[in-house]
Amino acid sequence: MALDPNFAVKPRSEGVSFSTGNTSSTGTGTIQTLITGAADGTLVFRVRITATANTTAGMLRLFIAASGSYRLIEEINVDALTKSATVKGFHTIKTFEGTGLILEYLQSLAVSTHNAEAFTAITEAGDFTL
Repeated sequence: MALDPNFAVKPRSEGVSFSTGNTSSTGTGTIQTLITGAADGTLVFRVRITATANTTAGMLRLFIAASGSYRLIEEINVDALTKSATVKGFHTIKTFEGTGLILEYLQSLAVSTHNAEAFTAITEAGDFTL
């Protein structure tokens, strides 16, 4: 057990745009890296995902990637929405409960969309420092 606690002290926000459809939940196909763990690790608090165009009913998928392999950790339903002056487009916030999602060095959080529709994803995270 460490004598001194370790905190995520360096704020970090990473973002990516993605739109290539990928029906796989096994980690094959087009998957975009969202954020990669820093040398001492990274703590991800939440991910904000917003559609930049109209959406049809579908699915977003979050993966943990390490050593070239992907593990599905979350599926998020996408609602069918037609954006207008009075209707907001699809938006969701995935909050990692408890202490957050810890990424080890070079481990990544990645995202894909089932339907070929345009999204942006932005993390709220912090890097650990020893």
